[in-house]
Amino acid sequence: KEYLSLFRDWYQKGLIDKNVATADSKALDSSIASGATGATIGNAGGGIGKWQPLVEANNPEAVLVAAPYPVLKHGDMPKFGQKSMAYASEGTVAITTAAKNPELAVRMLDYGYSEEGRMFFNFGTEGVSYNLEDGYPKYTDLLMKNPDKLAPAQAISMYARASYNGPFIQDKRYAEQFFALQTQRDAVTTWQKTDANKYNLPPITPTPEESSEFATIMNDINTLVDEMTLKIILGSEPLDQFESYVAKMKSLNLDRAIAIQTAALERYNSR
Repeated sequence: KEYLSLFRDWYQKGLIDKNVATADSKALDSSIASGATGATIGNAGGGIGKWQPLVEANNPEAVLVAAPYPVLKHGDMPKFGQKSMAYASEGTVAITTAAKNPELAVRMLDYGYSEEGRMFFNFGTEGVSYNLEDGYPKYTDLLMKNPDKLAPAQAISMYARASYNGPFIQDKRYAEQFFALQTQRDAVTTWQKTDANKYNLPPITPTPEESSEFATIMNDINTLVDEMTLKIILGSEPLDQFESYVAKMKSLNLDRAIAIQTAALERYNSR
């Protein structure tokens, strides 16, 4: 409630884009390029890497830098932040029992862990998206200085999967080039300063039945949260609607969703 109150106040004071609810990526790019937007949410590759050339075009001295995660009280350590687990479910692949040719599917997936597959997934096609220079796979200007003005993060994604995920080993030599700017490398350090290790949920695993039930509950709850967050911040709903908003969440089986997560966490901790 305190969070919504603060953002509602900022919106009324004009500190938040009046079109925040409808702005698409093109509108955001334009606002950043013109200087109308002074702060936003992004990442090191597709954020700083994409927008730095845009701000430079209008002001050669402009530099985008990473801000630390915000806290309510100056000096506090943020509890949460983006942090990938040693194993993350994103990019996980499974072969179903209905597969007509499971052996071929396994061979295709195994390819990503071969030397040839690792190079292909991380760097694409030699002579097109990268060249070997003294054994180092260096991305070509097609990716790093794209003629269509695509940021490296965008151009790399058209030829390789290193900036995403999947059944392959991500090569650190991709990251060495992906974060071409010092400001990008500094951003990674800045965003590491959180207590995410203490507060982020570990990779818990609800049962199949729990997962289905949890997904159904959270689909309704997330829709409500998105809707009410905007309405309260934009002022179309009064702040004192917060209590009825929480009651509505509980009516959508919020307590059951918490119970499912709690049970999964207890199983994880008991291993």
